[in-house]
Amino acid sequence: MAQAYAAPSVKGPPFRTIADIIAGETGDLRTVPILLQEGITGDSVAHTAALLDGIYIDRGPRCWQLTSRPRSMSHVIADSWERKLDFLEEQWGTDLNGLVIPLLGPWTFSTRIEHSAGRRALEDQGFLAALHDIYVASLEQVHDNIAQRFGTSPHLVLVEPDLYRIQHGLIPGPTDFDLIPERSAEDLADYLAELCHNERGGTRILSFSHSPICWDIARFSGARVVDFDFAAIRHHSDLDGLGELLNCHVTPSVAVDPTGKQPKDLAKEIIRLSTTVGFAPTLWAKQGFLRMVDSSTDSAVLEELAFAQQLRTVAQTADILHSDAGNL
Repeated sequence: MAQAYAAPSVKGPPFRTIADIIAGETGDLRTVPILLQEGITGDSVAHTAALLDGIYIDRGPRCWQLTSRPRSMSHVIADSWERKLDFLEEQWGTDLNGLVIPLLGPWTFSTRIEHSAGRRALEDQGFLAALHDIYVASLEQVHDNIAQRFGTSPHLVLVEPDLYRIQHGLIPGPTDFDLIPERSAEDLADYLAELCHNERGGTRILSFSHSPICWDIARFSGARVVDFDFAAIRHHSDLDGLGELLNCHVTPSVAVDPTGKQPKDLAKEIIRLSTTVGFAPTLWAKQGFLRMVDSSTDSAVLEELAFAQQLRTVAQTADILHSDAGNL
């Protein structure tokens, strides 16, 4: 069945307010969002580092830098994450049916951190090998922690907006005049494959939020759920890519902008997309996720009522897709 959840990244009301709205609008499938307006602790790199055992970072002159041992910044971001979970455990209880936890995927994470000498972590093959193992272990630890606290297996969203630029050699090197060489879709996907599978319950979601969709990487990785922006479907190649994924029985997670739209109209747009690539509207009665599109750092701040209305529209759209898609 189609299920709705809140955006993984939000620029909006305070965390306590957002938690109340999410609980009221999306039932038992609740997102623990990254709040972009929170400064350091609302930074996606800092948030991700808090979830990775053995990764320590600090502020550098250009971006986050790796450190060999935890400094004050690592303690700040780790404590912030634990306080959020403590609050949500008290606010939401310990008997949920689903919790969505976003974090940067390893490729994007490695483009946004540097060694102390200024070399981007993406260029360090030894570090990438170690980072893969850290992700494998840390995702299992996050799963077990959430399951113990909230009585549910979490949906872990690996957000990879930089994959397209990595694949096509568009990531700057030590200077803006140097570009890090491109990588093949097969290499990028092979690295992600183990992370996209989960034997402990819950779901691993590979997300292309705010980026072109790398359909070949999504397919080669074997991801069972692929998340993408509805607005990113722009070309015939995107339609072909989506059709191939659905043919491989991959579950879609579609990010939509509900601003100014009625749930029924939004449902019709999504059904039109699925029928265009050769799938009946009843696809959504069996599977699929629908969510609010992510905020970005330059987005306007969503006021409380606007956030609640947008999330309500997405949830109502998911209900329509689940129960009445064949009649639209």
